[in-house]
Amino acid sequence: MLRDTSYQQGISPQPIGSQVFSRDPNFLGLSVINYFSTYCCTCNHAYFNTNTWSYTDDLTIVRGRHQIMVGADVSRTQMNAGAFDSGPALLLECLPEMQFPMTVLLVLLLWQSSAAQDALAAKARGVRAAQTGDYAQASREFGQACRLDPKLTDVCFYEGRALYYSNRFEEALPPLQKSVEIGESQSRALSTEAECLEALGRSAEAERAHRKAIEGDHDPQYLVRYAVFLFRQGRSSEAVAPLTRALQSKPEDFDANLEMGRVLFEQDKLAEALPFLATALKARPASTQAHLLAAKVCQRLGRSSEAERHLKAAQVPEP
Repeated sequence: MLRDTSYQQGISPQPIGSQVFSRDPNFLGLSVINYFSTYCCTCNHAYFNTNTWSYTDDLTIVRGRHQIMVGADVSRTQMNAGAFDSGPALLLECLPEMQFPMTVLLVLLLWQSSAAQDALAAKARGVRAAQTGDYAQASREFGQACRLDPKLTDVCFYEGRALYYSNRFEEALPPLQKSVEIGESQSRALSTEAECLEALGRSAEAERAHRKAIEGDHDPQYLVRYAVFLFRQGRSSEAVAPLTRALQSKPEDFDANLEMGRVLFEQDKLAEALPFLATALKARPASTQAHLLAAKVCQRLGRSSEAERHLKAAQVPEP
């Protein structure tokens, strides 16, 4: 049998279970590149051994917004391949002291902040500011987040919405349009864009944005917003169709019923308006708007006691 004598130092294959063998005992026919060759005129038997191992590990340390990563990849590869067909045997990479270079990978990454982390932090600050009604601060925080990472969920839309609530309608348009461009919050962004355009007196553009919003989403709220726009434009008869669609989708919806009652009241269809207002009050019993509108309808219908009851209910603050 062949004996492995090529490893004077390092790791020998035998202690770790690597098999070293010859096809025929005590027979050797091989060629070592640039060293020596032995031949057999009718046969050519050789041997091979494989000795390969690797070790990979890494360490990550995170503290606050700081991160350190250290990684190592250590490998040793030996592949001795012999030939068993006729002709000279070829033994590759078999040297008296065979040890492949050790490869060590060390990565050190240290940063104080990244765009994604900063955007997320700015969004969180914007949400807190909006919750307290500080829309000016909220718009600044959402604006920073939108610039750093526009694809972070809803940040561009939130910036536009905060600017809308601050009556900064012209400034609200770019972030809302960016939100539409990246395909996020499209119906919400289009609907808010329409409201900004309406406030700027650009009614034709506002209507186009409303129409796009209701085309891309079946949520009844966008149909209701479009109907409210039509009502404010003095087109109450046209507002009936989108409100009808909204109620078909969600019959108990408060806003849809309230606005349908308002539109029918404007058209002097008092008896038809009252059931919608009753449904709205069923959904939101303490609504001041619904009680006041119901009181007007009842007064016009000559139902004074009901009108008085609704007026009293309207004076109770909503929870």
